[in-house]
Amino acid sequence: MSRFYLIRHGEPDWELARARDLAGPLSDFVPLTDAGVEQSMAAARDPRLAEVELVLSSPYARALQTAAILCRELRKPLQVEYDLREREPSTQRVFYSVEQTRELCLDYDRFDGTYPAGQPKPWEERDSVRRRVMAVLDRYRSNRFVAVVCHEKVIEGLLPGVQAPYGSVRPFDL
Repeated sequence: MSRFYLIRHGEPDWELARARDLAGPLSDFVPLTDAGVEQSMAAARDPRLAEVELVLSSPYARALQTAAILCRELRKPLQVEYDLREREPSTQRVFYSVEQTRELCLDYDRFDGTYPAGQPKPWEERDSVRRRVMAVLDRYRSNRFVAVVCHEKVIEGLLPGVQAPYGSVRPFDL
C-alpha cells in the first residue's frame, strides 16, 4: 500500500491576476500571497510529512511554490507531473478572463463536476480529472509515502465530499 498526502497549494494572488487581466493559462503563473506562503510552511510542519520520500507537484506556479517550500523544509526531491494540474476550465482550449473562469468554476460546482444529461459543458468533468490523476499516482505506487501538491478539484476528485482549504493535508491510500 502507498500513502499519498494530498496537499492543496497555498492561497494564490488572484488580485495580481485580476489587475493584469491574466486570461487563460497566464493565470497559472500567479504566485502565492504572503498568507499562502504561511499556509505552505504550516503544511511542511505537519508531522505526517516527515515520512515522505518524494514530493510530486502540479506544474502551476501556486503548486510549484508550495512544493518548493515543502522540499526545502523536508529536504526531499521534487518531481513535476503535468497531469496533477487543476481541472480544465475549457476543454476546447478557449482562453477565458479571470472572471469568466470563475463563472466556469461556479458552473462546475453547480453540476457537481458532471455534465447534465444532453448538456455538454466546456469544463473537464470530475471523472476525467480522477482518471488522469490516478494514472500519475499509479506510477508512484512503489513509494510508501509521497506528498502530492495539487488543487482543490484534484483532491475533490479523489476524495469526494472532503473539504480542502489552502495548505491542507489529506491522506489518500492506494
